[in-house]
Amino acid sequence: MKNFLIPIETKVRDYESRLLISLKILSLSNNQNFKIYIGDRRKLLSVFEKRKISQSSTFVYLALGVDQQPIFYKNLYKRNGIFTSLDEESAIFSNNQEKVQKRHVFNKECLKYINKIFTWGNFDSESIRLSNELLNPNVIKLTGNPRFDLSKSDFDFFYSKKYDDRKTNTIFINCAFGVINNYVDQKVDNKLWSLRVKNYPSYETLWKTLEEYESKLFPKFIEGILELVKIFPDEHFIVRPHPVENEAIYEKIFKDCKNVKIDKSASIQSEFLRTKLIIHNGCTTAIEGTFHDINVICFNPYFQADNVQTLTYKVSNLIQDKNSLSKEVSKIIKSNLKPPDNIYEIKDEIIKPLIDNIDYHSFDKIAEELVSIDQEKTLKDFSVSLSNIDMNEKLNIFDTKIRYKLAKYFSKIIINFFHKNYVAQVNLREKKKFSLNLAEIEKDIKILEPFFKLDDQINITSLEENCFELTKFKDKM
Repeated sequence: MKNFLIPIETKVRDYESRLLISLKILSLSNNQNFKIYIGDRRKLLSVFEKRKISQSSTFVYLALGVDQQPIFYKNLYKRNGIFTSLDEESAIFSNNQEKVQKRHVFNKECLKYINKIFTWGNFDSESIRLSNELLNPNVIKLTGNPRFDLSKSDFDFFYSKKYDDRKTNTIFINCAFGVINNYVDQKVDNKLWSLRVKNYPSYETLWKTLEEYESKLFPKFIEGILELVKIFPDEHFIVRPHPVENEAIYEKIFKDCKNVKIDKSASIQSEFLRTKLIIHNGCTTAIEGTFHDINVICFNPYFQADNVQTLTYKVSNLIQDKNSLSKEVSKIIKSNLKPPDNIYEIKDEIIKPLIDNIDYHSFDKIAEELVSIDQEKTLKDFSVSLSNIDMNEKLNIFDTKIRYKLAKYFSKIIINFFHKNYVAQVNLREKKKFSLNLAEIEKDIKILEPFFKLDDQINITSLEENCFELTKFKDKM
């Protein structure tokens, strides 16, 4: 028996790409007994604990990034879990954020627990290797990310069958103002994280500069988009807030615009079937749209390069004033939506060093790597290597346990006396970020089965809300 736990944090970002990995794993199972547990990252481990056959059941855990707390790995190992990671933020960074919190510097006491890290591109691979000298270089696997597999026209068949309302061509406005328009008060959130995590940056260090930048950019960005909507009254616009943004502010701003719809209910890739062009202020959508050969504009009327996610504006046509924006939109529409002449240069020279899977499917490589893990042998080898942990690590684990207990206690006090709305804010954000039902995952798998040559062999079981088990029917093997 081989078990694979595939957690999801944000449905519209992670779900479909991790479903591709899951189905590829099952397509590689042959006559072996494979089980996939996929769903809400906050509860997936506990759901597996309830379902597993015996205390000795092993599993591979595909995390959404490298955790910095040794205690997490220790607990995972005690449950017979093997840690692997596919980061969902890897190649997307701004210079300022990278200075404050270097993305690829890991806690050295965690390195021994990591079995595989799947990197988006050569840049990540080299950065991880150089920043973590104690990490076995064989752990680093260059695979790209399946989000960008889905962004290619290869998967238009999937979205055309999944959605039947993608017929009206639209201008797609993607917004990324997650600091100033978050469901949750970022200052309170940061304060509570600082209690839980050792050496966590303060709000002033981590977010204050970005907050100031977004506060100045947002009104100018909205002003330009509102004018664009009026100049092109016969065009249909989709305004899509970031997953952590509160869409209510956009509904208020555009309430009188009959040709505008506010919608962040589905994945970015599902929109590409009806997208004429993409306009953004510095978001991953720019890269995903480029994979689909769509014209992309970075409209940034208060441009500060250090505060914009670097790759997102480098793949785009950067426009900094509203008059130039309307002219460029008109030009693209009149060109019959022809992609930029240098689209292949953008992919090969700008994107590929950071996101490698330009010309192959990332999910193929990741699934093959996960299946290749000999789970029982790997855990035995871990037992030997972890049997002699030093005093520093024991103290670190003890410190983390105490920190979490104190954080839990003081967090309750802080919330109850000073920030009573915080829990409701977090619950609303998490509910908005993740909600998956059995009918939807059944429909998606039904569409994808022929692509993976699975021939209706998948059995889908709902375990708890937002958590599912996928297996192949034995009698059809």
